[in-house]
Amino acid sequence: MHSLKNALVGAGPVRSIVAADPSDRDGLVARLARQESEIDSLCAEVLERYEEATFVYRLSERIGSVLGERAIADVSGHGVGAALYMAIAKGALQSEAREILSAGDVLGRVNEVLASDFSATDMFATLVFARFFPDGRRIVWSNAGHNPPILLRANGDIETLRPCGPALGIVAGARWRDVDQRFAPGDVLLLYTDGLIEARQGESEPFGIERLIEAAQSPARTAADIRENILNALSRHVGATTYLDDVTLVVARGVAIQEGS
Repeated sequence: MHSLKNALVGAGPVRSIVAADPSDRDGLVARLARQESEIDSLCAEVLERYEEATFVYRLSERIGSVLGERAIADVSGHGVGAALYMAIAKGALQSEAREILSAGDVLGRVNEVLASDFSATDMFATLVFARFFPDGRRIVWSNAGHNPPILLRANGDIETLRPCGPALGIVAGARWRDVDQRFAPGDVLLLYTDGLIEARQGESEPFGIERLIEAAQSPARTAADIRENILNALSRHVGATTYLDDVTLVVARGVAIQEGS
């Protein structure tokens, strides 16, 4: 458990509760015991709930004019410290997304939480946050240093959602802009982590963007079919090789909606 405790303390959010007065021996021992207990409990929670330093977030119900939300994020490093960092980022995102309409402003608020709470570390997170609107079939998104999501148009065109600013947690006060784009029936949005496109078998080539797009363009009726096509292609590419990084994939597909729905 010592390695887990060290990783957790090094991550930043676990503050020291040791008294500054070294003469208070009994109080010091008691506070150290409480700190050990808190760290043990926090380690157990992190290991149980966050096995990977990646998360996917979606809105569970329609709020106002927003039809749905998707976010994907990845954090630097591995282990419990990275998982805890991502847990804080996820909590901040869920909290701020309920109050703010602008995708870029949501990223800005999450950044302030990470940049202040983890200022003594060199950790950071990349994140894409997208909101889908029913009026005019729109998607409004912002990208904080994440791998550019891919937008496959129904007419065969391919677009990428490139970063609108730096990764989160690096610079306090950083800003991100919103990008408003059409998202029509038949359009497909791919959100992914670098673990997917960098996966490989031995010394072979990584899976890469081209294979990702090729698999996503295979015949499919639903977003779930597209996802399975991609994961099957990835599995064939890496064979029995163990994945060296988190592999996360989100597929969103525009569908026609009835008038008035």
